[in-house]
Amino acid sequence: MPSLVRPDGAGSATSSGDAAQPNPPRGQRRQWEAMQAWDASGRLPQITVPTVVLHGTEDRVIAPGNAELLARRIPGAELRWLEGAGHLFWSEQPELAERLVLDFIERHRDA
Repeated sequence: MPSLVRPDGAGSATSSGDAAQPNPPRGQRRQWEAMQAWDASGRLPQITVPTVVLHGTEDRVIAPGNAELLARRIPGAELRWLEGAGHLFWSEQPELAERLVLDFIERHRDA
């Protein structure tokens, strides 16, 4: 399984100081260690509800290839890219993110 986040934390809210309550360095390290130890990828094929995977093409925190992995492993999942958006795509392109989610919900409302 590929790493879900970049080891340098580039672009993350905690590393850039943008977080409302930034983690101290020790907390960041422990959070990183916990993320690296967690792997629920084997459970992805068990997801049985309609699923949409949204991802920014310029995400520097979580590699875009991981969105492809999720979409492949979750049965029937749809992958939607937000071109030019980063990790915080819902803030960077809120209108597009909203439209993609609402369109997905509309198409699957009876599921």
